[in-house]
Amino acid sequence: MYSSHAVIDSNVDLSKAGNYEVRYTVTNSAGLSASVTRQVSVIAPETREVPGNSYSFSPKGKQGNNFSYNADVNTAGNMALTVSVPNKTTATVTIIDATGSTVFQETFTASAVRDIPAPSGKHTIPVSIDTANGNTTINLGLTTPGGTELYFPLPEVTR
Repeated sequence: MYSSHAVIDSNVDLSKAGNYEVRYTVTNSAGLSASVTRQVSVIAPETREVPGNSYSFSPKGKQGNNFSYNADVNTAGNMALTVSVPNKTTATVTIIDATGSTVFQETFTASAVRDIPAPSGKHTIPVSIDTANGNTTINLGLTTPGGTELYFPLPEVTR
């Protein structure tokens, strides 16, 4: 009968990527022992670029019209919002994140640019034309942040 405790001999360094050996040894009450050696790979994370997305929306309508758009934010950070509102027009732009929280809301009466902090995920952008003199077109541009992310590549399997 073997003991329930194994002696482990290892040189694994979790702070350094590489291949290591781990040796497990058990000994029974009669002094007989058995060992097995296993290869362990420590994989370092790598980085990859995550592109930002650019969106362009042009709602056209009369006072009281409402529109809704969607945007994907791949990396949390600042989105750049550009709004162009024609003369004698008022429009409200709202940005709602994937949890349903409003991350931005402003009423525009002229052209403007805003940097908006946004978490990653799908965002909904409701736009309402609050005041207009007949048909009008509002132009919205939205650029989501890019960045980098860590990922772990699959290890090479050796036999």
